Amino acid sequence: MCLDIDCLCLVGVDGIVSECLNDDFDDIIGCFDSQCLFAPRAFSLDASLRFLALLLLLCGNLKPAKPIPVRPICDSRVMDKFIKEAKEAEIAMESCTNTCDLTEELSLPDPKVNVKEWMQMDRKAQAKEVWNGLAMFTRAMLQVRELVSDNALIYSVDKTYSNIRSVTRVLKSLNVQEELASSSSLQTPLTVRTLRRLFLVYSNFLRGKIKLFVSEACRQDER
Repeated sequence: MCLDIDCLCLVGVDGIVSECLNDDFDDIIGCFDSQCLFAPRAFSLDASLRFLALLLLLCGNLKPAKPIPVRPICDSRVMDKFIKEAKEAEIAMESCTNTCDLTEELSLPDPKVNVKEWMQMDRKAQAKEVWNGLAMFTRAMLQVRELVSDNALIYSVDKTYSNIRSVTRVLKSLNVQEELASSSSLQTPLTVRTLRRLFLVYSNFLRGKIKLFVSEACRQDER
């Protein structure tokens, strides 16, 4: 695509830039014609500068492309999707009554996190909390799967179990070494006996420790 001969001649005339800017965008683009590729006539340096200025003004209307993360898995929308799914499962339990009560206790990781203290922790210590937390949620979901019979509840449990497996794959894709802490170094687990409490704890665990850990892993990966 290049400049038409007639339009090319006008570029050298004073005021042509302002004249073009007052026209419709389609009219400006109309000044380009592939046929002028064979035109023998050359335009002056002044015309070249004016033409370049016009192109720069036109390009100013274009939005810059959003930078792509080093790894697609580090796109914030990935973790946001998992968190959204967990929140939806939590909300679905709000209308649940006796059917959400469990006959057995579930042991879950404590989701509470002090951001300042967490950022000061050794990465291996963080990894231990994250991996052990996911392992506890995995066991809890498998345990619950055997305790409930309601189809709607089974669907929520299965979907959350799939969510946990997806988060696990995210960590592995970031080359986060699996760290399993000894029982003596683990925090005191929470004990719950309702599905509503189970999904609430998992949602908070994702929004807290998991998101902080993944965000830092992605930042280190970009360096």
